[in-house]
Amino acid sequence: MTTLPSRQSPGGTIVLHIDRLPAVDPNSAEYSVSFRAMGAMGDILLGKVHGLDTLGGLLRKLNLTGPAVEMACTAMIERSFHSIQGVNLTPQLIRDVGF
Repeated sequence: MTTLPSRQSPGGTIVLHIDRLPAVDPNSAEYSVSFRAMGAMGDILLGKVHGLDTLGGLLRKLNLTGPAVEMACTAMIERSFHSIQGVNLTPQLIRDVGF
């Protein structure tokens, strides 16, 4: 994964990807949150968080609805990856969240 330089920021609606290592306890696992920019060769890493509670908090900061956050956290218990379509990611939101 590529780390997003601070002077470059995506804009608009993207697909958010959440990954964790398989066979790791979902409640304490490290989660990678990334997206694929148009024309990019790979995913751009937004950041990493530890634990489902922290992941849920991050997703809420990204303005996801309660049901979308709950669905993502439930999906991460059942499998090691999840994608969320139609996330509106702006440069200001990235700065506000602290990425």
